[in-house]
Amino acid sequence: FYFKRHYHADALPALLKLMEIYPKETSYIEKAGYCRFKEGDVAGALELYKRAEIFKPDSPWLTRQIATCLKLTGRYADAEEYYQRELDANPDNYKAIMNLGHCALQQENLETALRHYYHADYISPENATPKRAIAWVELLKGNYDKSREYYDRLLRGEPTKTDYLNAGHLHFLQKDYRGALELYKRYCRECGIPASALADQIKDDYEVLGRGGDLGDLRLLLEKLEMEE
Repeated sequence: FYFKRHYHADALPALLKLMEIYPKETSYIEKAGYCRFKEGDVAGALELYKRAEIFKPDSPWLTRQIATCLKLTGRYADAEEYYQRELDANPDNYKAIMNLGHCALQQENLETALRHYYHADYISPENATPKRAIAWVELLKGNYDKSREYYDRLLRGEPTKTDYLNAGHLHFLQKDYRGALELYKRYCRECGIPASALADQIKDDYEVLGRGGDLGDLRLLLEKLEMEE
């Protein structure tokens, strides 16, 4: 009753008790794991999902849940193994392909990440998400012209706030400071923030921007942005 009505915190104690009585009944283990996950205990959910996997090693649902938990706990290499299982079972599994790309990116395996993102773009050409990932990773690799191609596509479609920001970064790295300034202005307008707040918002990007650009020039650009506000 509790589980079906999504009262996961109330369902969990009863399911754990049932697991003591019926230790090999995987449905109770799976449901208890799901309750823990919904309550934010990802590590606890993973423990139960792995226990259920002993009895149902080929369950697509368990494979997907374990992969998600591994990714959320930062175990990206292990998560890749489970996402790859999903992909082996269904070579056109868009979500598995994208997650493989995300895991590779988190491990700074840029070539592998790109391969998966291009695959996802081929599988789902109408979807902007793979294009967004491709644009960013090509930027990280220093392939600015290729990155520009994808950001231009995104900006012609239905761009997100972050698209304006990252496209601004790209223009900065290409030393197109006028273009970068306009995109940074657009980002600030879309977010409803003053230009003075931008420097703090992009501080996590300084490492990337410093690899291919002059941070001194960036500071001057941000000062100009504030002056033109």
